Amino acid sequence: MIYEMHILNKYLESIKEGTKKHEYRLGKPERRAIKIGDTIRLITNEDENVTLDVEVTGITLYKSWYEAMKDNWENDFKGLYNSFDELMEDCKNFYTEEEIKKYGIIMFDIISSR
Repeated sequence: MIYEMHILNKYLESIKEGTKKHEYRLGKPERRAIKIGDTIRLITNEDENVTLDVEVTGITLYKSWYEAMKDNWENDFKGLYNSFDELMEDCKNFYTEEEIKKYGIIMFDIISSR
């Protein structure tokens, strides 16, 4: 199964470079339907024609951004944030606290399919 998701270009480039090995999303039911072995087609917000297919190799559900990011942030966001606090502040721009309480954060372990 192939699922499409939009992504900021800076994160897509990190995945292409092999730095970012996880994708973090709100754990809504449609995202919880994604299984190991499925493909996520990442489409940059800047250009619908720029895509990258990744295979899901693992899935973990967390209750908060903090839990989701604490172990992998340095590797996944190398060069994009100067500190964990800076990353946590940016995460507030993606989902509300109410959404996170309701759905949690789902982390997909990913590898590039190309």
